[in-house]
This record gives sequence, structure tokens and C-alpha cells, in this order.
Amino acid sequence: MDKTINPETRRPYTITMIERLLHDVHFAVDPNLTSKEQALKVIKKLMEHFPIKRAALRMRFTAPKSKFAEQIEEWNANVISKDESGSQPSVVSLKSCFAQDIIVEPTML
Repeated sequence: MDKTINPETRRPYTITMIERLLHDVHFAVDPNLTSKEQALKVIKKLMEHFPIKRAALRMRFTAPKSKFAEQIEEWNANVISKDESGSQPSVVSLKSCFAQDIIVEPTML
């Protein structure tokens, strides 16, 4: 359950903690729904009772030019780390889940 975090501590909830919270809100697994649908429903239900939110999406971009890393910063992504060693720089950033579609144009590479 590394997709949910405690917003106060910014730490992911452990599986044991999630199981306890699911028991507290009387959540039952529905075999007719996909796991993603159920996860989204239960996160909303848990948010009503406990400090819990979805974790931000982590993305790693690797490009042959450092210009691409500058473009990522223009997209207002929180850059966690940069690795410019080697021939292709790599950037890890946090982005809110599905907040913005990122389109990479061939001229950026």
C-alpha cells in the first residue's frame, strides 16, 4: 500500500495499518470490481475517517540532453533527484496523480 501516505508525517502506511483501517470502516472486497476501482473507493472512504491521501506519482525521465531536464522544471514538477553522470541525464520527479498529461516532442530530445 505504498500508494497511500499519512499527510501529517508524509510516510506510507504499512500493510498492517491499512488492514486495521479497512476493518475499522467495515470494507469488504467485491470480486466483481477491479482492484483499482476498489482501491479508489476505499481510499475515499478512509479519507472521511483517517488522515490518508494518495501518494504523488513518481516519474523517472531519461534523456540525451540536459535541455530535457530544464523542460521538466518548467512543468512545475518537484524534482527529487538528478543524475547527470553518464551519457543520458536522468531526473526523478513527483507529480500529482493524473494532474497533467506530459507530451514529449521529438525536438526536446
